[in-house]
Amino acid sequence: MRTVTSAASSVASGDAPEQVFYDAKLRDAKHREVAAPDFAPGTHIADTHAHLDMLHHPELILARAAAHNVSFIVSVIDPTEDPAFTLNNLECWQENANELRMEKEELRVKNWIKGLAELTAAFSFDQYRAVDDIGREAVYRELEEAYKQSEAVIPTRYREYEYSGRDEYYKVYNNFHYLFTLAERVKKAFFGNDQILRIVVSSEELTPQPDTVHIQAQRWKLAVRTPNGLTVCKHMPAVGINTHQARAVFQADIYDIFRRFVGRLYAEKQLGKYAIVKLTGQSCKIGLFRDSLKEYVPGALIRQGQSPQADNYQLKLTCLEGAIRYLRDKTLGLANVTIQYERPALPYVLSAYTHNRKLITLIQSLDREHMSGMVSRNIAASEMELTLSDTKGNEKFKFQMSCDPSGFQKVTYEQIEAKYNSHIPQEEVDVIENGEVRYFVWPDSGAWGFSVVPISRMYDQLYLGLQQIMPFENESWMIHYFDGTW
Repeated sequence: MRTVTSAASSVASGDAPEQVFYDAKLRDAKHREVAAPDFAPGTHIADTHAHLDMLHHPELILARAAAHNVSFIVSVIDPTEDPAFTLNNLECWQENANELRMEKEELRVKNWIKGLAELTAAFSFDQYRAVDDIGREAVYRELEEAYKQSEAVIPTRYREYEYSGRDEYYKVYNNFHYLFTLAERVKKAFFGNDQILRIVVSSEELTPQPDTVHIQAQRWKLAVRTPNGLTVCKHMPAVGINTHQARAVFQADIYDIFRRFVGRLYAEKQLGKYAIVKLTGQSCKIGLFRDSLKEYVPGALIRQGQSPQADNYQLKLTCLEGAIRYLRDKTLGLANVTIQYERPALPYVLSAYTHNRKLITLIQSLDREHMSGMVSRNIAASEMELTLSDTKGNEKFKFQMSCDPSGFQKVTYEQIEAKYNSHIPQEEVDVIENGEVRYFVWPDSGAWGFSVVPISRMYDQLYLGLQQIMPFENESWMIHYFDGTW
């Protein structure tokens, strides 16, 4: 609601505020309920002597009067009072009274905090299992119904208003983008700091509280549907949401993303051929994404062997039971397990130009036999350009590699081999000429990128440069599925 300015009145003089009852019932001075006058239907009532400036909650009194068909009110100003106080705040009182939307028996104001608690409480079950069994749509059915009810009051589907007039269209358009931006701020605040327990959103400044972040909805202006059409509301009540509620709402949706991305590969038994599942975007760094990824494959395997009545405690013990059986069978000689690792295939091609402008391929896409390479340069060249392309030859990014020979250190090949193993073969090192530098390149699966190591020879002495690790994906060209920009 909009705030009113202070003035010389009985309210501003320091009187104790009256007890507030957010309903439409009439009460006497001792707050005892009294029966309201019963007029014939359609009767309009006027109050010709009221003192709105002397009330602590004039907007509540106006809303209560409207609930009892009082359609005309005269506010009287005493000679000792400031008439500007009522005139300056009357419009604000009327707007706040309209927001309360009272009926005869109770206020028609939606208690969003209570509604949020009720909705999130409905998610207190094994959401991973529910998504596998009944699907995402069934899990979020109640939440979708609540959204439809909210849409009837605060419309956001602006495409449905393209032929409803310019003013109405832009009101709904503003609703969508303002609420989307506000929701993005809430998401970033929650998952950007693990120490946050609660977030409060309001259009006004609030008193700071420990472990609570306050997000102020500046320039709050939403169009709310009323009997008179879309009315602009310029006040937002304080709404709080805690970290448990946020995680409860996101959990099933994030798990379903993995199910759709990885489900086909898992069903076709192709998932084991991939060494890394790479997800991009800032949102992928939150714990819910990692938990969903760890849950999907082992969780799906475990649940296939369990009855529908199996509880969570039994599921948690399944992995431990399997580990114990493996150790026991290995000790007794009942199991002989040999684990073989294959080189991962990469969806990228890395290439570079030699000193005579010949393009050579350093890392070949999807070829497990040609996973490393080298390119030669004159030692005077301080920079080298590497080109990253996809499997279809489309250029994705150019890496500018810098090399300062003054930082190289004297080494022998034995020292190089001890540090980089077979990534730098001896036959390639032995043929390095004086004044030449060779850049050795190979994939670094742990960092989902590639390593570049320069080696030069001066006066028949080998010199080793610093290793540089570059990521395959760059934030400037990757499509982010989970950060709200795709």
